[in-house]
Amino acid sequence: MDNTFAQTFMDKIDSGSGVLWVYLSGDEGRATRQLQDIAARYSEESDVDLAWFTWNGIEGGSWDSNCLDPMKALEDCRDKIPGDGLILLKDFATFLNGSGIKGVLLRRALIELCIANAVSNNQGGGRTRPIVILANTPIPHEDISEYCDVVDFDLPKYAEMEKDAVDFIVRSIARGTGANEAAAIAAVNPALKEKVVRGLLGCTSEEAQRMFAYAAAVSRGVNDQVLDVLAKEKAKVIRKVEGLQFIPYEKIPDQDNIGGFGAFLPWLHKRARAYTRHAKEIGLELPRGAVLIGPPGTGKTMVAKAAAKMLGLDLIVMDIGSMFDKYVGGSEGKIRGALQMVSAMPNALLMIDEIDKAFAGASEGSAGDSGVSARVLGYFLNWLSERDMSPDNDNRVFVMVTMNRTAGVPPELLRPGRFDRVWSTDLPDADERKQILEIHLKMRGVPPSMYKAAIKRVVSATDTYTGAELEEVVVTARNNAYDARMTEWEKASKGPKPTAVESRPTIEELLRATKEMTPVAKLDSKAVDAIRKFCQDNTYPVNGERVQNTARTRASRKVTTTRGAGTPSDN
Repeated sequence: MDNTFAQTFMDKIDSGSGVLWVYLSGDEGRATRQLQDIAARYSEESDVDLAWFTWNGIEGGSWDSNCLDPMKALEDCRDKIPGDGLILLKDFATFLNGSGIKGVLLRRALIELCIANAVSNNQGGGRTRPIVILANTPIPHEDISEYCDVVDFDLPKYAEMEKDAVDFIVRSIARGTGANEAAAIAAVNPALKEKVVRGLLGCTSEEAQRMFAYAAAVSRGVNDQVLDVLAKEKAKVIRKVEGLQFIPYEKIPDQDNIGGFGAFLPWLHKRARAYTRHAKEIGLELPRGAVLIGPPGTGKTMVAKAAAKMLGLDLIVMDIGSMFDKYVGGSEGKIRGALQMVSAMPNALLMIDEIDKAFAGASEGSAGDSGVSARVLGYFLNWLSERDMSPDNDNRVFVMVTMNRTAGVPPELLRPGRFDRVWSTDLPDADERKQILEIHLKMRGVPPSMYKAAIKRVVSATDTYTGAELEEVVVTARNNAYDARMTEWEKASKGPKPTAVESRPTIEELLRATKEMTPVAKLDSKAVDAIRKFCQDNTYPVNGERVQNTARTRASRKVTTTRGAGTPSDN
């Protein structure tokens, strides 16, 4: 049992809570078992004998199987249930949050029940009869919100997962083979068992049991192969949560393919030490995360993903925009459910790309969304701030956020205490452009050495280009070169087709490719200037050098960048 949840719940009963809205993300069976145990524990530890009652829309009430109507169930809570008791109403949240006349009348009935003090021990009511509503939305309907106390039911933590999932399955395997249960459990390598349990964190108890049973069956026992199967199954579980995506470790980009981040990468490597066993032993606080701000195409997304591999963490990508829902409490429920899953995972990097699109203007309230954006933002900010990053805590989530713009974004998102540092990317200078071009050429089997000093001509021609645009120059040049070689071969109508070496673009073809696109610095010059101006005094440049001048001449629309000698200290 989750003792924190149990104690919170019993304190709520002691304080006179009449309606307890228990928000859970799956795990209804586990929640039901724990609530029944709480009723028994409360009876043992107090002078109130708290009986156990349940209701759902199919089986009716445990006191009367014919009571299938939710309105009748509320009436029975007042009139038919004798003495004290804990009344668990399943499926009830859907009825209460309904928009039709039935929903309105049901909410009124609940309000009248609370006003009559028929479900709490407050004001001399004489009976302790709290109603518990299991809900998949964190917020009750506004009509009844002031009468409900919301209690979160979290996903299993390590100790509970170990007991309820792994040991349960090991015992099942033992029963199936006829082996002694204690011997079967003892035979499992402790280090492997710890990895298995940590691999299951972030799942519900039911999901964990099914995943482990499948992994053990595929692996023909509890062995190292189990971990690989669990990783694949967990990706499927995460995919079921709208707005979350799991990126397999092998698909996370390496830092070898990153150029222009000479200050950010060493900083990140220092933070990686905090995840070691020795750092935990000496009590080193875990890092919270970082923000990357800069013009589009400057490598923020790729670096944010690569950070997971550098830190040795699983990578989870969150799309907050996809979580907004038209139903009451739906958006809040989705974001809380997603963060609840992420928080339960032991080693994860949560990446939120282009968060400015989701929360721009949220502090002022977006027109027509009834304050949903503000509530989702409020919950997200609270989650960021309240996370316990002490070394003894299981919440080891590192949060990486990228932003293309700051206009309209609430300033409280970037305040100290939510992230370790706010970094900025910028249009690459000449040396960085050369480095980025060489990286993309090498990735495509084109040795930069073939261009010798002439590569500087391409560097000069791409003065305002971002990293993504430089990559496109290489891609375009290769396609054009291949088309030209194939055209020549077709005209010749003889001989072998051009080889990969022969299809490499010339320096002139690279230069022509630079003229086939207009960089974002010219397409949206005002926005690029604005973000660069903000970053100048408010962020740490990823290359370690401050941008001192963001002047842009009207005639050429050319960005002039002057690098300063000052580098922020790494505190």
